[in-house]
Formats: sequence, structure tokens, C-alpha cells
Amino acid sequence: MTVRKQDKQPGAYKEAASKPPIVAEPEFVPEDYGLRGAQTPKQPTRVAGVAAAGSPRRAKSLLRQRNCRTARFTSTDQAWLDAYRVALAAQCTDAVKQFLIYGSKARGEATRDSDLDVVLIVDNRWKARKRDLRRIGYQLASTSDVLPSIVVYTEEEWEARRQSGSFFRRAVERDAIAIR
Repeated sequence: MTVRKQDKQPGAYKEAASKPPIVAEPEFVPEDYGLRGAQTPKQPTRVAGVAAAGSPRRAKSLLRQRNCRTARFTSTDQAWLDAYRVALAAQCTDAVKQFLIYGSKARGEATRDSDLDVVLIVDNRWKARKRDLRRIGYQLASTSDVLPSIVVYTEEEWEARRQSGSFFRRAVERDAIAIR
């Protein structure tokens, strides 16, 4: 791909008109691994028609956003999600405040062996029954090929993770798909 820097707008890149847009993920992003001074890709990264992502980290973020919007679940995943949502609504009225899917399936990067990562945010009154809420999902999964990983937090616990700057919470929020 031929790339040239525009003289009028420093830092902006423009692709030669003869080349079609491509989607590429940087091979290595040193900021993600805490390794300073490592080599970054020499060419600016193009993401689904975005002329210049600006940095490899921004390009990776744009890829995640694009994938998150186009996440697809298998028919068995979708059947399990529907059954779990209905079972929670029937057995635990008004307990679940948020039902979130995160991880590789939410990002659209799932492989055949990927699990289905689920976070439930529940009313504070359900703190003593969090295990029961997880058990419902695991019992439903025992009759299918879905491998769920269910984590349950009360609203108070989830807020405490936000205030502490939890890496886990940031990862969930970055990938999250809300199930209604």
C-alpha cells in the first residue's frame, strides 16, 4: 500500500487512490504490553475505511468497536441466552439490573472452543443469592453445548470496581453487549 503524508495537515495520512481500503490489525502494540521502545508497524493502520487511525492503539480500539457491533452468536449460544434470561425473569423477578456479554464472543473473535462470558449486575438485596443466579445458568448449559462463564456482582460491588479503576470492569465495559 502506498501511503504519503500530506503537507497541509501534519500527522494526517492519505492513501493513494489506486488502492482499496483494507482492514488490518497492528502486529504489536508496545503500550498494551508495557514494553517501551519496541518496534511498531511502519505503515499507518487502516480500519474499515478510516483513512488514518492515528496510532496502532487507536486502530485496535476501532477494530474492537466495529467487532462489538457485529458480534454473532451461534444458534445454541442464542438459545441458551434466551432461556437464561427467561429463567432469571421467572425465578428472580427484578433481581437482574444488567445482563452483559463480554469477551471474545462479544468482540466477534470467538473460536470453536470459546466460552460465553456473562456478567450479571443484580440488586443489592440479592447479595446472598448470587450463587443461585449462577446455578440457574449452569444447569441450563448442562443440557447444551454452551460453556458459560458467569460472574455476578451487586450494584454496590460493581460501583466499587468502577471507583477502584478495576481493569476487569474496564474490559467488560469495552466489550459489553447488553442482553435485554
